Amino acid sequence: ALGKARALLVPANPSLGRIVRGGRYFVDGRPLDQTDFAADPEHPAATSEVLELLGASGRDDVCVLRPGQPAPAKGTSIGEAAEPADVAHWARQVDPAALPAGGVDFFAAMLDTKGHQPSQAAAAGPEWPGARTALFLCGSAAAWARSAGQDARSRGIPIIPMPADVFQVEPPPEALRRWAETAGAALEDRGAAMVTVGRELSRAAGLPQALTGHLARLAERLLQEHAVDRLFVEGGATASAVVRRLQWSRLPVCGRHAPSVVAMQVSGRARPVLTIKPGSYPWPEAVWKGIGTEEG
Repeated sequence: ALGKARALLVPANPSLGRIVRGGRYFVDGRPLDQTDFAADPEHPAATSEVLELLGASGRDDVCVLRPGQPAPAKGTSIGEAAEPADVAHWARQVDPAALPAGGVDFFAAMLDTKGHQPSQAAAAGPEWPGARTALFLCGSAAAWARSAGQDARSRGIPIIPMPADVFQVEPPPEALRRWAETAGAALEDRGAAMVTVGRELSRAAGLPQALTGHLARLAERLLQEHAVDRLFVEGGATASAVVRRLQWSRLPVCGRHAPSVVAMQVSGRARPVLTIKPGSYPWPEAVWKGIGTEEG
């Protein structure tokens, strides 16, 4: 439909510890299926082989290439990359016949090859005058497994885990209300709160999706009852559930704290500014500016 003869996929992000080498995907030096992604409740990584991850094993029109290997004229090529120079190599191979796809490092390299530089205003991140009440939603099992709350605790930000009586497909309404009241009290008292699932997610039928929905319902209630200036959401499924629950359809980008950590303004609303990121990446230091209080 796009009139492209071939696709070039470069999914590695060496700047973030994600590389492809020997046909396998590694995260911080470990094969993908030996990381927290193996325990993902919805899409567990059972292999690190990129062809298997794509469901393309045995297909003649999909191949993995080392840097320097020529790409076939048709089909899908997956470019290995273990360092920024490898990503830059693949960026130079994109021509009008190729459909590029991949991670943030790849597209940044493509822009660089064309002489484009990041906007300094966007790269600096947005600024918020006045109050900075902040709500963090952490729905990512990977994030919690790597102690996502450590940075919050060090700044005196209360962590509000999902209570045991909410950790089910159909929790009692009273349990949801108590949870919201606890989180709301933290927001009012400390000006910030981090709400988390707080435990390893089960793969029981429908439970991961239900828990994500509970977080979205909690966010809706807190935004209705409290003045929240900044909403930080960790995990793609959680971000999607929150945006859909709140019926936010237009989210123009207003800043970038780091690669893959983007701030957006909700059209028609002065607040909150919404910032999202993948669950497997830490919040960058810039996010914590003006939030909480450092503990010695």
